[in-house]
Amino acid sequence: TTGSYADPSLGVTWTATSVVLEGGFGFFDMRTGYLTASTSTVLPQNYTLFYVWYPRLGDYTWRTLFRGTNDHWIIMNYPGSGYAGGDQSIGIWSNRDGTWRDSGYDVTFGWQTLIVVGNGSSVSSATGTQTFYVNGTQVGATDRVASGDGFVNIGYSTNQFPGLVAVAGAYD
Repeated sequence: TTGSYADPSLGVTWTATSVVLEGGFGFFDMRTGYLTASTSTVLPQNYTLFYVWYPRLGDYTWRTLFRGTNDHWIIMNYPGSGYAGGDQSIGIWSNRDGTWRDSGYDVTFGWQTLIVVGNGSSVSSATGTQTFYVNGTQVGATDRVASGDGFVNIGYSTNQFPGLVAVAGAYD
């Protein structure tokens, strides 16, 4: 079925092509699709992104969790990409200041909570620190941030689908 989710923290409505209910638990099935925001809200200098997901298994493509107007705020690398980090590493792809930045953490497959805390050098800076937490444990950090970039997608249209997503959002 198709569906949408109204996110009061951002004032946007996310739409998806597939909403799945299993055992009374609903989630967006983004193994072959992505969510698009109805409006683009810009992240402040300091922010928190959160995500409850089951990473997509299979092919050798990136998995974008949050995509901004410029940067891939949270993205999972894949084996053979040619970028540092190796298998299933998670980080940021900054189109504003550099490219791939690895957090140093390799994602495991299974339901998990991912929280990313960003502290930008300024309101619109691509530099600063993004700290990654998985299931409550700090697992890594990058030297690039999404401060000043606008929300666009969860997932990305060029086959960078994240997997199954139960909850996603942002706080400032």
